Amino acid sequence: MNPAAHSAACPPTLPQAERYLSPAQQAAAAAAAAAEEERQRRAAADDAFSRALKSMMGGTLVRAVDEMADLAQARPAWMNGNTQVCTLPVVLCVPL
Repeated sequence: MNPAAHSAACPPTLPQAERYLSPAQQAAAAAAAAAEEERQRRAAADDAFSRALKSMMGGTLVRAVDEMADLAQARPAWMNGNTQVCTLPVVLCVPL
């Protein structure tokens, strides 16, 4: 085999070895990993989107059918009146 062709096909790499950690360094790395896991757990529990959803809509994105009916019935009396006697701003507010 041609050595020049072989060296072009396989680029030389440096051997990789695991770094030695003293017991104190291992303990510090384990403590740092545990602290990071705890931070991620707290961040997941304190999700702003879920808190806002629970606060505004009780945790669901779908309204109950009864609520929609209640909203339709909760119409002010002036909206059901005769639009011929209403002022122009009121007429513009009344849906047809």
